[in-house]
Amino acid sequence: MAYGTDPQTVLRILRETARNHPVVLAEPEPVGLFVRFGDSSLDFCLRFWTPLDHSVDVTSQLHVALCERLAAEASKSVPQRDIRVKDGSLAGAGESSRGG
Repeated sequence: MAYGTDPQTVLRILRETARNHPVVLAEPEPVGLFVRFGDSSLDFCLRFWTPLDHSVDVTSQLHVALCERLAAEASKSVPQRDIRVKDGSLAGAGESSRGG
């Protein structure tokens, strides 16, 4: 998620979406985690449990549901890197610290 996104909102959406899926087990309860500050994003994960034979299908279904909810309720994150070019060259690129 983009920097500036409310982490509590994201964690709530993760948990609610998993709890609302009919195949996700109620026990142990789904867990949303804020795992790290990325270069251009706040990174979260969702842990949930299903009967083994449904795990791949449920994971895909939750990915779709989370994309829809997060797009509707929170800001989206698009990784971005800015490079500033001045006078047609990158400042400091290839320069040696020694003179002459």
